[in-house]
Amino acid sequence: MFAILPLSLLCLLLLPFSVYSLLPISHVGMHKQRNGIFFQRITNQYSISSDSPQLTSQLSSTIDQHSQPPPNKLQNESSTQSSPSTNPSLHNMLTSYSLHWENLLQREYQETVRDLQQRRKSYSRSQLEASGLAVFNAVASPETELYGEKIVRVTLPAYHGGGRQKSRDDVAKHKKLRDKFKRGDVLLFTPEINFQGKELPPREGLVMDVGHDYITLGIGTSWPVGLMELRKHDTYRVRLDRSTSGVPLRAQRMALDKLRKGEAGSLANLFVQLFYDNSSTILDEAREMPSHFDDQNHLEEQIECAMKEAMSRTSFEPNPSQREAVLWALKRKLGVIRGPPGTGKTRSTALLISTALQMKLKQRMEGDDAEEEDGTTQKPRILAVTHSNGAADVLLQALLDMNVPAVRAGRPASVSPSI
Repeated sequence: MFAILPLSLLCLLLLPFSVYSLLPISHVGMHKQRNGIFFQRITNQYSISSDSPQLTSQLSSTIDQHSQPPPNKLQNESSTQSSPSTNPSLHNMLTSYSLHWENLLQREYQETVRDLQQRRKSYSRSQLEASGLAVFNAVASPETELYGEKIVRVTLPAYHGGGRQKSRDDVAKHKKLRDKFKRGDVLLFTPEINFQGKELPPREGLVMDVGHDYITLGIGTSWPVGLMELRKHDTYRVRLDRSTSGVPLRAQRMALDKLRKGEAGSLANLFVQLFYDNSSTILDEAREMPSHFDDQNHLEEQIECAMKEAMSRTSFEPNPSQREAVLWALKRKLGVIRGPPGTGKTRSTALLISTALQMKLKQRMEGDDAEEEDGTTQKPRILAVTHSNGAADVLLQALLDMNVPAVRAGRPASVSPSI
């Protein structure tokens, strides 16, 4: 998932809003006939992507039937612009939506934790190791530091010296280590030693790299107690257990709470309304031109010029479908660009961002919606959000390849070493 703020918001969600498909041009015409309306629910999926007029008519009729909101959700045209504090219907939607997803996220987290706990109780030590749930009797040592985050190297004992002969089972087990863990996994780092007569507390670590005999972990802003003192003796024995971090859940709950309070912004409110109601009023608002662009009367021409400037900075040459997708997305408040693997979604996203950076926004007074008297304009700032750290790294690399001055935000340990 990625978002471009304040320009546009693009998100792969099960919501009915505008869609541009990265398919051959012959398959795109039907999307345009319905103005790109795509309606997808848990039990029903409709997408106009056929050249058959008869099929198009049938699908259009079906979409029209599903586009009528329930009687208890009819709103007047001004309601989509109101705030939750002045619109009880919108307030109820935000509350219901937030509680619905918070409940699902909480259940998912609890079920994952219960599953891990159950397997730890029922599995033998060898089963825990074989299934990638635990690593026992490993040796930890300080590796390096990355932007304040301490990086620890955990090595399996058979490869750490000590004069012990490596058995065939050891070698086979260690060869499978990189198949059991991957970058981004969350592991509980538990020292199995006493230091100065005290038991050492466990702490959460994020896997940064995995070899055939070692794992490197981002462990936080401070070294584990006693690690630096014992680093020369190879006696800092630890156990690693696969874990589920509560950090993403807390962040998601905070975001949902902000949404429930009506503090997430107008686009977030529009997403929620689309989830419950796909009436023409709300769909029309989703298809509106962004009001913050300078020179609204020549927006398409401005986008074309900006895209040419963006393309001059890179060797990437988009095909007609990709070019039109970028143009289509930048002309509306909300949009989704979708396509099967290999259709160039990532590079089209990078081109969209690069194009948007060449455009101009209306200059506004801080805390005021009015334009400044001198009529000067400003360039946009863009926030791109992905569904995973790996996807963020891929998008960042695509932006760098297009000479876009992008900055990767997030925990240093979650960033790919190649970036």
